[in-house]
Amino acid sequence: MNSTTNGSGGTAALVAARPSTAAVAPRAVALASVFLLLSLVDRVVAVVVAAMTSAWCAGRFRSRYRQLIRSGRERAARDERGQRPTADPARPGERGCIARTAMA
Repeated sequence: MNSTTNGSGGTAALVAARPSTAAVAPRAVALASVFLLLSLVDRVVAVVVAAMTSAWCAGRFRSRYRQLIRSGRERAARDERGQRPTADPARPGERGCIARTAMA
């Protein structure tokens, strides 16, 4: 099971823990200093790799999201088809019960 579902069948909101500013600042300075030490060619390569990785991640996210939507719709249609044979025979009995209750 996915970690986003709780025992009641709903989805639990995921809250990302944000690091404090004191923890982020030294990392940002370290990253900036490393970036300044790189040559121009290394910077270009780093930017190209980062752009390609970001594009790949975005494409993968869109693909997985579409697959999730499609499978959810297929499951809903399958569940609806499964309920139809049970609901159709029960419908006249329910109507008769409602009619008898309304007459009384």
